[in-house]
Amino acid sequence: KIAEFIVDSASIKSNESVLEIGPGKGALTQLLAKKTENLTLIEKDIELKNNLRKFKATLIIGNALENLMPFDKLVSSLPYSICEPLLWKLIRYKFKLAVLLVPKKFYEKIAGKKESKLSVLSSEFFNIKFLKDVKPSSFSPEPKIDSCIIRLELKSSSSLIKEIFMQHDKKLKNALENIFAKQGKTKNQTRNYIDSLKIAKKALNEVISHLSLKQLKELKDKLL
Repeated sequence: KIAEFIVDSASIKSNESVLEIGPGKGALTQLLAKKTENLTLIEKDIELKNNLRKFKATLIIGNALENLMPFDKLVSSLPYSICEPLLWKLIRYKFKLAVLLVPKKFYEKIAGKKESKLSVLSSEFFNIKFLKDVKPSSFSPEPKIDSCIIRLELKSSSSLIKEIFMQHDKKLKNALENIFAKQGKTKNQTRNYIDSLKIAKKALNEVISHLSLKQLKELKDKLL
């Protein structure tokens, strides 16, 4: 019933490309394969390869964070260890929606129940909807944590903070220079504008994904 709920919540059309990360033994896969003719599976465990090959899908054996590809919809019971790094990856992709089974604590983190770097990132990029709690007894073996099903949709609005996050693997100073150069500013204009923001040197020389929550909040305040 949980698998059916997840797949139904994605409202998949037969011509849409669907990605499933961590299909495991195929509880979701068997349902997804009936919904779309364009299904891709990314599974890290090579021992599951033969079992997954029975489904009409493109199978990639490897790390999802290194093999992510364009898709319309992402439907997955995510390996819990990749939830946060995957979110940083998803901000660079254009997709219709994602329906995900995740740890309840992860949902609370991105939904801003407690302010964090992840909640700042999520609030800029995604509309997040809680769909359903999932009890540990729904799994075999049972996990020691609570889980839930959520839906993510990309926000259409743009902002300077979003453009900065899109370059999350660059230093803040370099990201700002790239953004302002695209806007047609000269190097001097860019330098003067960055100086006028009075951003701390330590933050300017930090990789964006490594900025602290305090630094991110200060940056947002200065850019508003």
